Amino acid sequence: MMVEEFGFTHISTGDLMRVEIQKGTKEGEVIKKIVADGGLVPFEMTVKILMNAMIAASSKKYLIDGFPRVID
Repeated sequence: MMVEEFGFTHISTGDLMRVEIQKGTKEGEVIKKIVADGGLVPFEMTVKILMNAMIAASSKKYLIDGFPRVID
């Protein structure tokens, strides 16, 4: 609803991570191992992937789903 009503771009960090895994990138291989081991993707890696998605987005208003996600 917020996406349509206010023109936000929905960005899901989980979706971004799955895309990296599917593409077979270096980051994707790291993410795949971390997830398989039950861990959380490091904050810095998540920010890098998220920033790339934000730059590529058609709008400059974002609804970010699943971030931040840190234990501490």
